[in-house]
Amino acid sequence: YHRKVQNRTPFSAGLFLFLIKYSIIGLIEECGPPVGLMAHISLFFSILLCYKRGVFLNILVVGCGRAGANIVRILEQMGHEVSVMDSSADELQRLEGVDGYHFSGVAAVGIPIDIDDLRQAGIETCDAVAIATPDDSVNIMVAQIAKNIFHVPRVITRVTDPALKNFFTKEFGLRTVCTTNLTVESMLLGLLDDQESRSVTIGATTTAFVTVPVSLRDVGRSLNRIRPPEGDLLYGVLRADTTVELAVEPMPVLEEGDQIIFARIAD
Repeated sequence: YHRKVQNRTPFSAGLFLFLIKYSIIGLIEECGPPVGLMAHISLFFSILLCYKRGVFLNILVVGCGRAGANIVRILEQMGHEVSVMDSSADELQRLEGVDGYHFSGVAAVGIPIDIDDLRQAGIETCDAVAIATPDDSVNIMVAQIAKNIFHVPRVITRVTDPALKNFFTKEFGLRTVCTTNLTVESMLLGLLDDQESRSVTIGATTTAFVTVPVSLRDVGRSLNRIRPPEGDLLYGVLRADTTVELAVEPMPVLEEGDQIIFARIAD
């Protein structure tokens, strides 16, 4: 099921204010401050990959904790048709009473791994499914059911165990967001206050780009003389004028005020 909309642009200033607002209040309490915002945005923007200009999608969110409820609100604000399912009727109450927001989709109480309950929630007509229950095993099982039984085109699930993320991504092709990996990455960057980081999610993997100020002893040296930390890739250099030069031949020569850019797998 698709609903065609003409002359509408989803990426408006109002939408981004809405996203920022609910990202801050959403996963902070559920996952802890370091990972709350990163995990929410990572999962949310993974869902946005299924967006096509001028077309609004039918999306099922399984799990109505703080993460799931906030994703539902944001997707509804964008105009998507959203259904939500949770094993607890109390959790579904999160959908109401926040700044006058009222959920207009279908809310279902059921067992997430029960095929009949998933059908009742509308999975058969979905374009995408996002799974965000607190249980890794449940999340993985629902993802496999959605992908292999109902053949949902895009399935995204949250996990906390990095080993599960790697295994199910590589062996079963599931798209996952690992909150533990994002917590570790965020806390390390918080401890190393001389570094700044930006991240981008491509496919099932989030890559962090970390900038480190050039030390005085490295000024005048070629960029390829810099040894990256273990597990990092030397990406390039951010100049003082905000331009970026990649680590390709001929190698940039480091100058005072530069920042070296390293890339690493964050999730």
